[in-house]
Amino acid sequence: MSLAGEAGILLAYAVGMFGLFVATCMFIVPIKMALKLLINSIIGGIAIVVINIIGSAFGLHISLNMLTAFIAGVLGVPGVVMIIFMQIVF
Repeated sequence: MSLAGEAGILLAYAVGMFGLFVATCMFIVPIKMALKLLINSIIGGIAIVVINIIGSAFGLHISLNMLTAFIAGVLGVPGVVMIIFMQIVF
């Protein structure tokens, strides 16, 4: 095989590896974001349930609806703290 043929094969291999890298990055980033959102949702939901159990002794109750679930899911524990603050203030 000539030197030009080997260089062409090497170039095709490099371009293929770069394409594989780009495709992998395109799929890994959304999976990481979805996994983070799922973990925040679980932690936020657990926090709301715990707050409702403990807060029943103090008269504090967070209704579990679409808005509070969304806030707890996106923001996690800080979102639950914000919901509690909103309950107390308003």
